[in-house]
Amino acid sequence: MNLFPKCRFELHFDQGGLVPDEQNDAELRLFLPEPIDFVRNVFLELRSAVEITHVAEYGRSGASREEERLFAYDFTPRLRSERLSSGSHVFPFSFRAPELPPNVSSELVETRTVARMWLSVAGAFDPSATSLVPIALPPRRETAVPIASDR
Repeated sequence: MNLFPKCRFELHFDQGGLVPDEQNDAELRLFLPEPIDFVRNVFLELRSAVEITHVAEYGRSGASREEERLFAYDFTPRLRSERLSSGSHVFPFSFRAPELPPNVSSELVETRTVARMWLSVAGAFDPSATSLVPIALPPRRETAVPIASDR
């Protein structure tokens, strides 16, 4: 058994990214160059949070940070056995995301949606990956606005 199993993780959304306030269909894809024995679970965590930096008032030193979680989603697919063969493994899932802001980073505010994926392997280090999740804008809904006419 390999103490450091290798695995490449990919997260694919049907609409190119996470679409706020809509049903999202996605796939967690694993690519294994060699089989891994004693796999307990596959995990996916999606987290969206905003971090705000409060700057001290004039004459005071320091700053404080405050983080507020906006969204959390966990996915743990069922495995058929404790052994994952080499090659690709695809785990489809669906969820509804709330309204979320896009990923933004500045000196005082940072908004991000992150995916953390990992395999829980008995007796070995757990391979893992973390990546920023793209936020796709929902399709624009046209709204008709009446225009006043002098005629």
